[in-house]
Amino acid sequence: MIISHTWLVEHLNDPNVVILDSRGNVAYSYAHIPNSQPLGVEKVITSNQYGGMGQQGFLFKEKEEMEKFFEEQKIPNDKKVVCYCVLGHRAAYVFTQLKIAGYKNVKLYDGSFADWVGRRLPLG
Repeated sequence: MIISHTWLVEHLNDPNVVILDSRGNVAYSYAHIPNSQPLGVEKVITSNQYGGMGQQGFLFKEKEEMEKFFEEQKIPNDKKVVCYCVLGHRAAYVFTQLKIAGYKNVKLYDGSFADWVGRRLPLG
């Protein structure tokens, strides 16, 4: 479920692996892990995620809504899906939402972009 940079390097060009960058489009446009695609965390959690005074916060969206969303994003359910962000926290939200939507083979690169860059691995 949790992968290292070694696993990801070995699977960068694997057609059965989809790599999702949860940082958002702006960060993705500057640099990203090769062969990844942007899928900002803001697209999979509700806008009132933290609740607040007198508000009820809902972190995750409904299963059916996310099944449709991931299908529209062309994220296949029959492949390994890897989530990463800067340090792993936003990727964990995307990971969880994929699991709620019924994806069976989801992985979290918890070292994420900070680990990748720190090891001077290639960037896209």
